[in-house]
Amino acid sequence: MKDTIAVLIHYTDRYALDRALNSLKQFSARIKFVYVFLENQKIFLAKQYAGDNQIRFITMNDRDLGNMLNDMVDQFKDANFLFLQHTDYISQRSDTDLFHFPQGKKIIGTWQKSQQIRLSQPVLVQSAFLKEQPFIPQYRLPFKEAFFPAWLCKVDPAFISWEKELIKPSRKSHAANIVEKQTFNEKYLQNKSEIGGPSLAIMISNYNMASYLEKAITSCLLQTEQAEQILIIDDGSSDNSMKRLENWHQYKQVTIFSKDNGGKARALNELLQHVKTDFVLELDADDWLDPDAIEIIKKEPIQSCCRHIGALR
Repeated sequence: MKDTIAVLIHYTDRYALDRALNSLKQFSARIKFVYVFLENQKIFLAKQYAGDNQIRFITMNDRDLGNMLNDMVDQFKDANFLFLQHTDYISQRSDTDLFHFPQGKKIIGTWQKSQQIRLSQPVLVQSAFLKEQPFIPQYRLPFKEAFFPAWLCKVDPAFISWEKELIKPSRKSHAANIVEKQTFNEKYLQNKSEIGGPSLAIMISNYNMASYLEKAITSCLLQTEQAEQILIIDDGSSDNSMKRLENWHQYKQVTIFSKDNGGKARALNELLQHVKTDFVLELDADDWLDPDAIEIIKKEPIQSCCRHIGALR
């Protein structure tokens, strides 16, 4: 029974893609289509795949991955989705049990260790669950490698069945920037906490930062410990910032304001009258917070906040 859609994302070389596609052949009786999302089609459009109607290449053309996958879920409402990324392929020790969801589980996830960092990701997900828990648009995340960890952090752990090393990387990188991203992503899946420390409001003043603003807001919401308030003011932007901010009214912590342009100091002073918490944290509209930033700030002296803010560059 072909009831599975395989999705491959963020592959950047032919060797890794070939290995991933070959690893899927052991599940040919279950996989209906394989979709490969391309960021650089020149690398991948090889003659060896030209006659394979099961494999479909989709060029991104600056479209958002999260939105495209959510649309695909609508298209295949009764399917399961199998995900591979970067240089990953399915381990040869895997078998057809991969497609069996234990009772009450909606996701089969896997993890592996790299330099003592736990790397976790979904492998198989029921489409009905993806409909209830859609992917976050990639443009709202700090980097593309955060795509699956950020989504998993919103999922109730009770719905996930974890299996060690269902997938393996074709090659590992210990480059400093890769390790830094892996460390960041690991924080998404730390246990959520309610430490009951001082209450905290985050203030964001925005002026013409529409390209970055939603990354900042998303980082405030994807926290292991939540802020009591997220206060955002648009300081008379001439870009589409206010249109972007319309997407955030639904979140109970978020309150949005707007004013004529008068400078950042005046904008923040206007927000201060709405603060109802013990402390405030000012976050620039082109910055983001680490996923455990608020938890650490509440546990440690408030001066520690500066160590847990990453600037978009």
